[in-house]
Amino acid sequence: MSKFSGANAPMQPTPEMIRNSQTVECECGGVLFSEKLMFKKLSSIVSPTGRDEIIPMPLFICEKCGKVPVIFDPLGLVPTELKTTVEPIEGIQEEAKVVEMKPKQ
Repeated sequence: MSKFSGANAPMQPTPEMIRNSQTVECECGGVLFSEKLMFKKLSSIVSPTGRDEIIPMPLFICEKCGKVPVIFDPLGLVPTELKTTVEPIEGIQEEAKVVEMKPKQ
């Protein structure tokens, strides 16, 4: 075992860190999300391989409104009909709306 084995290991968040962190919230107020896949077809004309490609694109869908929150589409790749209706102002990075959730005592 190397004496440096733990030096490059990523730090894992502790339960205390998670308890004290903020919860990401959709523009509609939802805080639960499901991961879904959308597939994009890349033409052989623009594909780096010169062949048609099918590209899987993971999305996080809000359970409350069924849309993709702006915070989860920073590159603007999600089709408009799947996005929430709130659009970020051009040139300004949209920050996640967060809510404080404290454990019940």
